Amino acid sequence: MSALSKRLPSWLAGLIVLAIAAVLLELLLQVLSFGAFLLYRKPSLEESSGREGKVVFCVGDSFTFGYGASDLSKSYPNCLENYLEQETGEPWTVVNCGYPNRNSSQMGEALTQAVISGPAEFVVLVGGVNDSWSGAIRLEINTLNAALTAGRGGENRQLTDQYQWRFRTLRLLKTLRKRNAFGNESVAKATSEQSPNTIRQSIPGSETASPTSISTSATPSEETGQAEVLSAQEEWPGAKALRLYQAGDLEAAIAIYQSLPDAETGYSAVNLIDCFVRLGRLDDAIARVDSLRAAYQANPSEQSSCLLLSALKFTGKNGEIMELAPVMAKQFPESFEIAFRHGLALMTDTQVLAARAEFDRAVPFVEAPQAEDSGMAAWFWKNRAVVFGYQPGHPFDSDKVAESYVKGMLAGEKEDSALQGLLGMVGTVTADQFENAISASEATDEQQRKIRGLIAKARDTSLEAKGAEVTKHNMITMARFAKQDGAEVIISTYPFSSKLLVDAQKAASKEGPTYFLRINDDFAQIVETEGRAHLFVADGHCNDRGYQLMAELIGARLLEAVQ
Repeated sequence: MSALSKRLPSWLAGLIVLAIAAVLLELLLQVLSFGAFLLYRKPSLEESSGREGKVVFCVGDSFTFGYGASDLSKSYPNCLENYLEQETGEPWTVVNCGYPNRNSSQMGEALTQAVISGPAEFVVLVGGVNDSWSGAIRLEINTLNAALTAGRGGENRQLTDQYQWRFRTLRLLKTLRKRNAFGNESVAKATSEQSPNTIRQSIPGSETASPTSISTSATPSEETGQAEVLSAQEEWPGAKALRLYQAGDLEAAIAIYQSLPDAETGYSAVNLIDCFVRLGRLDDAIARVDSLRAAYQANPSEQSSCLLLSALKFTGKNGEIMELAPVMAKQFPESFEIAFRHGLALMTDTQVLAARAEFDRAVPFVEAPQAEDSGMAAWFWKNRAVVFGYQPGHPFDSDKVAESYVKGMLAGEKEDSALQGLLGMVGTVTADQFENAISASEATDEQQRKIRGLIAKARDTSLEAKGAEVTKHNMITMARFAKQDGAEVIISTYPFSSKLLVDAQKAASKEGPTYFLRINDDFAQIVETEGRAHLFVADGHCNDRGYQLMAELIGARLLEAVQ
């Protein structure tokens, strides 16, 4: 018997031993938690502001993100940084604040977050094409300033950049009381395959293209019909992560995904890549891609193949997809997802006929009675409409375009996304062709009514004008917001021409006031002499050469501003 038990009653000695054990456990949990914080924390304001040379924020949508390039390293912001350093012989830091599908009001949010991270000498704005269909709202500079003040004032930073000292033993005990507290791997795998925020529900889509090359992009959360799954999985951490993701709290979603067993090589790894890319944390995203690549190489199954292709799509590595997808398609010839992704890669590589063949090869798989409801069907049909739509030098199959849009809407495509695609096609698909597609489908009377309503809305010529008005207002607001923080602002047109949008951008630049750059004329001259494929991919986005030209034109204008 110990000396302690001789001097104290046994019950008291037992309490002391328990107390010591609890203190030691709490210390261990704090050490482990602090280690995780150091590993995964967001860069602090001081760290992110220590950038080299002059800083440029490039704010926009898919054309800023680099959609269509063989790799995100070929996006125009990356090319711009190289161009500026070569031209000046000095270091520059160009921050890519673009993401597919953003409208101008979402661009304002992205600009605010960028300014919170530190000051910039220049802000480049390229956006507005998504405003006509996406429900863009008017930005108010007071709202942006309030968000900036909150982000810089300490409270927000406490939540994201500093370690939170909490009593963790109690939290552990509460966790242990829950069923499947740490997500048994087999259970987590099964639920992750059904979760609304797995890879099949969170993939940036390709984008519709009109004859004027106005392109917009699908969002990772396009797919619908997941409410029943979500309500059935309230206890599963991924359901909470999805709600946080949809609410825009990506850091909190990341924290949950990182705690799941498949965070390195499963569906959660791909969801993490999505979040990291949205936050501009490309190094973290690439690290997860490397893990998924290693898992595929160790076990080239259909699942590991699909996960890797999805991760590569998120990070814009279309060149690697082009290498792997044909091999995977031969290995798993009846895989809908692999056929679809191979078709997307071919489309982005401007191999239109091969892309059409691969999309048609995938049709029986997505329509099969036993086909898994993966959430990708609507995205598939939307892109099938694009690849059979306007493609220079290739016949326009308007019947397949109409069929694809109708089937996409029946597969659960959201109304705003459907409208986005229809805006580019209603001028080349007749009302009779749409009616034939509706009649041939299995749409109910209510579904037919909604489809016809969307088609009518897409034919409303005032829609683009309304969007252009919002674009003008928001560009002025963003310009004034950036200028009050000491930045010079450049508003550039897109590489394609849209008179209403160009006029709105020019008017915003005049009222801003900002530097203005019209690059669509330069692109049009090259297309006229060398062909559209020299600068654009099949869906209307720039290819590597197109983004390089964007960088050179914007860079030259920016250097004029420096002088």
